[in-house]
Amino acid sequence: MPDLKDLLGHSSVGITADLYAHVTEAVLRRAVSPWDEVLKAAGSSARP
Repeated sequence: MPDLKDLLGHSSVGITADLYAHVTEAVLRRAVSPWDEVLKAAGSSARP
């Protein structure tokens, strides 16, 4: 991303990332879905 930052003339990689590194809902769902089963299993055996 530093090369892209330079090409676009941004002052920092953070600006480039904020503008161009979007996380879509589909990406979030793929990241979270493995935890669904873990949390369901933990919830069924968890005690308060």
